[in-house]
Amino acid sequence: MRRGSFPMARSNFILASLMALAVACAATSLRGLRSPGALAQSTPVGNGDVNADQSINISDPIYLLTFLFAAGPPPEPIQSQSCGESVALVVRHAEKELAGADPCLSPVGLVRAEHLRDTLLRTKVDGIFATDYCRTVQTVEPLALERGLPVQRLKTAEEIAAAVKALPPGSRAVVAGNSFNVPDIVRLLGVTERVTVLADEFDNLWVIHFSSTGTGPASLTHLRY
Repeated sequence: MRRGSFPMARSNFILASLMALAVACAATSLRGLRSPGALAQSTPVGNGDVNADQSINISDPIYLLTFLFAAGPPPEPIQSQSCGESVALVVRHAEKELAGADPCLSPVGLVRAEHLRDTLLRTKVDGIFATDYCRTVQTVEPLALERGLPVQRLKTAEEIAAAVKALPPGSRAVVAGNSFNVPDIVRLLGVTERVTVLADEFDNLWVIHFSSTGTGPASLTHLRY
């Protein structure tokens, strides 16, 4: 399988989701500069889907920018997502070899690891974590090499969750786990929704917005890359 054979549209979707949040955060600082008169557009809603079309894509930041330039009222506050909250991007390791006590990635898995790096090309990354297995470390190695960050290898879901929470508020962390501990990592980061990882799925990407201080519930968005 050649590099680039995974759908690149998914990376654009992830980028659009993060752009919508960033633009909405910036918009709240412009309250005093907007005229209260021009109400041609309806007020943007929160949680990323600012144009309320039931999907998060590139149209959301475009809608919000158009709204701001039209001098409308400020958008509603984004619910459960603030500019200072932290984000964890959690994945299962890519496809692995079938033999060995600690198998590494297969050729297909190595391609997927590069695709993960490309998917997160324009995403700020402050820390990279992996469980202590060859396959999980190799999944995030291309990203770590590109960013000049070490892969922090930790043995348990509890250690990984604690390390992610210890990053400064507003940080973004990438975590590679296994099918048997990804649900625990997601839960320990404050998500109440149950996550299931199927044996033959390697393209899941769980985006978790959480408060490092433990205040308020965490939110979960399930994507694929």
